[in-house]
Amino acid sequence: MIDARFECTGPQGLTTTEYEHQLTKMLKLIRSIDEANES
Repeated sequence: MIDARFECTGPQGLTTTEYEHQLTKMLKLIRSIDEANES
């Protein structure tokens, strides 16, 4: 689900730096969701 949403925003039209920021944001989001699921 998260992957599909991310593909919609995709790297198209993003600079490498912006893309990395997006990836970092997504990873933090996924991590917080995982932690919420575990507790």
